[in-house]
Amino acid sequence: SEAKHRMLTDLSGDMIVMHRNFEKYYVNPAVEKTLGYSQEEFLKLGLLEIIHPDDKNAVEKNIHNDRKECHEKNYNSDFRLKHKEGFYIDFAAHIIVHETKANNFITIINLRNTTQKVKTEREIRKLSTAVNQSPATIVITDINGIIEIGR
Repeated sequence: SEAKHRMLTDLSGDMIVMHRNFEKYYVNPAVEKTLGYSQEEFLKLGLLEIIHPDDKNAVEKNIHNDRKECHEKNYNSDFRLKHKEGFYIDFAAHIIVHETKANNFITIINLRNTTQKVKTEREIRKLSTAVNQSPATIVITDINGIIEIGR
C-alpha cells in the first residue's frame, strides 16, 4: 500500500520523486540533504527550472516522449540539478513510467547523486592522459613492489 511505499522511500538516501499524470506529487526527505530544498519547496519547482542548461534539451525530449508514447517505460538518464545554493549536482536517474488500470500514469524517478563518481572519473581520465602522453617511463607497483602497470 501507499503507506508502506512511503515508509521505504522515506528511508532511502537516494532522492525519489513520484508523478501522477506527469505532475509531481511526492518527493522523499532526501531532497533536503541532497539539493537543500524542503519537500514542499521542491514540489513547487518546475523541473526544468533546476536542470543544468546543457542537459535541458535531452531531459525535455525524454519528458516529451514519455507523454507522447504513453506506455510502460523503464529507462536511465544522467543530468545535473541545481542545488538551492546555486551549484549543480550530477545525478543518475532511473525512471519508471507505469500505466494504471484507470488510465493514469505513475512515474517513479530514483535519483542517485553521482557527483563524486563523475569527479573521480574526470580525474582518472586526466591522469591517464598525462601518463599516456608522457615521454618518460612510468611504472606503477603494488605495495609489494610488483609491477602492475608499466609504460
